[in-house]
Amino acid sequence: MNAGPVITAGNVRDLEEGVPSVVAAEVGGIAVAVWRGKLYAFRATCPHEQGPVGCGRVRTPLVSDRTGTAGTDESRPVVICPWHRWEYDLGTGRGVRNPRAALRTFKVWQEDDTIYVDTSKRPGREG
Repeated sequence: MNAGPVITAGNVRDLEEGVPSVVAAEVGGIAVAVWRGKLYAFRATCPHEQGPVGCGRVRTPLVSDRTGTAGTDESRPVVICPWHRWEYDLGTGRGVRNPRAALRTFKVWQEDDTIYVDTSKRPGREG
């Protein structure tokens, strides 16, 4: 792994669906996860109480409509911090129950099987 703004973050074949992997402790702790074929990269430390959110789990959140019918929203996976169960939207980094609590996210992509993370920028619309 490099220590510049773009780091090499491992091989996509080493990732297990829904299980984040901390890939860059030397640049402040960055985790990557794959969910439904899409890569996500985020700060591995929970902004709530510095818990190890990079050791959490990814899932689709439960949502309900005004009639009280519950379902899941496949379009916006969340990572759950194992300490206090705080959930963060992996697309935006916003806390599910407290949008002011934000988990930093990063632009991530793969070339062949290698994962790259741009540690200097948040993901853009193209990412």
